[in-house]
Amino acid sequence: NVSNMSGMFSGCQALTSLDVSKFNTQNVSNMSGMFSGCKALTSLEVSNFNTQNVTSMIGMFRDCKALTSLDVSNFNTQNVTYMGSMFSGCEALTSLDVSNLNTENVTNMSCMFSGCQALTSLNVSKFNTQNVTDMGGMFAGCEALTSLDVSKFNTQKVTDMSNMFNGCKALTSLDVSNFDTEKVTYMDGMFLHCKALTSLDVSNFNTENVTHMGGMFYGCESLATIFCNRNWEDGHKVNDKRMFYDCTQLKGTYTSYDASKTGIEMANPTTGYFTSKTTGIDYVKTADRAGEEKAYDLSGSRVNESYKGIVIKNGKKYIQK
Repeated sequence: NVSNMSGMFSGCQALTSLDVSKFNTQNVSNMSGMFSGCKALTSLEVSNFNTQNVTSMIGMFRDCKALTSLDVSNFNTQNVTYMGSMFSGCEALTSLDVSNLNTENVTNMSCMFSGCQALTSLNVSKFNTQNVTDMGGMFAGCEALTSLDVSKFNTQKVTDMSNMFNGCKALTSLDVSNFDTEKVTYMDGMFLHCKALTSLDVSNFNTENVTHMGGMFYGCESLATIFCNRNWEDGHKVNDKRMFYDCTQLKGTYTSYDASKTGIEMANPTTGYFTSKTTGIDYVKTADRAGEEKAYDLSGSRVNESYKGIVIKNGKKYIQK
């Protein structure tokens, strides 16, 4: 008849074995922090847990540092709303099957996999994130991940994306092009130390409500291109001097990286390190040749007034006749 197992074995740091395989958990609604801090456990059999009534799994396996395997593939999580820090600090796990977790009611995924430094793969492609509001630090410190599919994440309710991919050092690509960021206020450290990324497309990002962008791209030493939309809000509400620190390969539409210019003022496609991404012609007009702005063709090369065709001026496309 137990309904609450919150923190049941929390802080049992010296336990090397624990048999919970025959636990009847059919009435349990709270498993938050259940095994949190069981640092010496190398295995844990929870595959038969009945979790159909559980609403909170916050920190359930947090800092189970010695676990090398964990089977949660049969967990029924249809009623779970809190998964924050669920696997945080499980630094010895090399694999984790979460592909069948039902996340449709989850609101908190903050630090869910943070510090899972040995994971080489993680399938979250089918996660339903329609109700999630907090993704802060979700994959922070997953330094062995070489791929991560978040392309179908529904982020329409998310307000916190700070440190979401911080320290994902082995990721060579990351598709966040469909992220809806209209409600996001925190993006600080979002891609911090993503050292292997070569390009990022944030052209769909709406940063109008973002108040924290500190170190957003800090330490992305392989990053060559960041695509943005021409209406990118450059973070006028914040003051960050190291947003692009050590992004030595980065080059904007017209500007190459300068180690003395790493602040948020460089977060623009005209005089900064962003590359404007447009999908069509913004304006069609016959250009007045006198006193015109600098013009560039689609490859980024400077063109003069005699050039005919599509040109880019101040981040906008025109047809010059």
